[in-house]
Amino acid sequence: MAKNKKQKSKKNKKNNNEINSAYASLCAIAPVIKDKNVFDVIHQKVEINQKKVEYSPTDKLVLMTLGIMSGCDVVFDINRKLRVDRPLLKAFGYSKCADQSVIQDTLNAVTEDNTIFKV
Repeated sequence: MAKNKKQKSKKNKKNNNEINSAYASLCAIAPVIKDKNVFDVIHQKVEINQKKVEYSPTDKLVLMTLGIMSGCDVVFDINRKLRVDRPLLKAFGYSKCADQSVIQDTLNAVTEDNTIFKV
């Protein structure tokens, strides 16, 4: 009889809709960032000649920006901080995150000619 209670409690834990993120405050401001179209400028003004397999080049730049906002010191940190934080990705409209090597390839492809931003 004790086994049945343990099995039921395990099932209840699986059905729990609670999600946790190490960056809950960033998740909380995601709607404001989306409403203000903060990342739209990247999508509109950056053009990188790179094929889109799963993510557009500008999506990878947005993911890199989210990585920086979540405390990634180097691109490699994206795999262990951003990719594993599904609630954070979901808050910004992504179901998953590109691998750090794919993001690094996009960063390597960026030149002055890719944007209309001139310093």
